[in-house]
Amino acid sequence: MTLDARRSKGVRAVVGLFAVVALAAVVIPALVVGDSLTADRALVFLVSPLELVVALVALLTGYGAIAGPRTGGQLALVLGLPVDRTALVVGAFVGRSTVVLGGVAVGLAVVAAALPATYGVLPVRPLVTFGLLLALFAVALTALAVGTSAAVASRGRAAVAVVLAFACFEFFWAVVPAGAYYLVTGTLPGATVPAWVVLVHRLQPVTAFEATATAWLPSVGSSVQLSASGAQAAGPTAGGGLAGRLAGPTPSYLDPWAGVVTLVGWTAIPLVVGWHRFRRADL
Repeated sequence: MTLDARRSKGVRAVVGLFAVVALAAVVIPALVVGDSLTADRALVFLVSPLELVVALVALLTGYGAIAGPRTGGQLALVLGLPVDRTALVVGAFVGRSTVVLGGVAVGLAVVAAALPATYGVLPVRPLVTFGLLLALFAVALTALAVGTSAAVASRGRAAVAVVLAFACFEFFWAVVPAGAYYLVTGTLPGATVPAWVVLVHRLQPVTAFEATATAWLPSVGSSVQLSASGAQAAGPTAGGGLAGRLAGPTPSYLDPWAGVVTLVGWTAIPLVVGWHRFRRADL
């Protein structure tokens, strides 16, 4: 399965997509904002587009890793060889992660080349920080897809599951903390909220990545109006605007490092659950 993933014709498409999106995310803010935008502050505009690409690529790359061969009957043949189910899950995760991380590496290489060409300087430390966090996010989403693929009985079910997960993370999760707040208090959230509401907001991998990235990258400043995730640091996911949203002091579980812990959890838990179900499944 690892070799199958590496040799997939989709690898070149993944690499090309990352390169194009990364280049656009570097150049377009400079054209819109102008000379007031510096290279280190321009990195924040990478968060939203690359997050979206990573999520799509990781989920689409991983969802068929085990469910696909299982649906086609090849998995029974593979398990007839001296290969156990644990090795299959681990190999599928490593192979798919390699593909996705290859695309991430190419995207970051394009960013590293485009930043000095566009802004005149390469902010090495912020770029490395962002790159490591993006890689962790990519691994977490790949683990979710592979774990789902191991847990279900068919490729179709795996596809439905990852599509629903993507839709929930990208479009519908914002109502979860508001709904939880309403259930507890009987009212909708106002200008300030308890810290636990922000924690609920950050319990899924996309918002955990956004919160940590926007907290660790330099702010673009209040004068910049170009819309981007976290660019104006004005929401529960943005590090600069967090203190003003909380009804009380900022607890340690809202520290940017908590987002890293969340992403590690989204890497480990789906793989363990998927492995457990796959190990017990009747193939």
